Amino acid sequence: MSRPWSQYNPTDVLSRRSGALISSLNSKVVGKELDGLQLQGTVGDGRTRNYVFAQEYGAVIRPKRAKYLTIPASGNYTAGGRVRYESLGALISAKGDQVIKKGLGIFLRTGKSERSDKPMFWLSKGPIRIPDRLGFGETWRSSRLNSDRRRRIKNAVNDAVAAINGGR
Repeated sequence: MSRPWSQYNPTDVLSRRSGALISSLNSKVVGKELDGLQLQGTVGDGRTRNYVFAQEYGAVIRPKRAKYLTIPASGNYTAGGRVRYESLGALISAKGDQVIKKGLGIFLRTGKSERSDKPMFWLSKGPIRIPDRLGFGETWRSSRLNSDRRRRIKNAVNDAVAAINGGR
């Protein structure tokens, strides 16, 4: 059983790396009668659909066209948290003879000694299992959240009707 998102992140704020996931969150009010209004939410779009699915329901990731999965390592991130090289091929194209394989790690030689080697990618031969961990759906359907949504929608509609009627 997955735990609700709020147990993972009590502030209820998504951690952002690229912003793509949070920008894919959408909601709209549907229905014709005040008592029948509902708030529909969607998470994910064409760019984030696979990521959202993996976080919500879990996934197994396997290499498609290569012997190993490549996982970005700490040296492959900028200070702002962005990936420098999206793939091992991009790293090799850019840095060529500075790229070194040690065990299941790919390093970038930045100086004359091994101590200056920065880990860029980790390699994995086997599949990687991502556990289900967000619980967005479970949280979205919770009775507490439903009653809060109903209250907010009703208040917003009442405010809109009052504004149309000149504040009466």
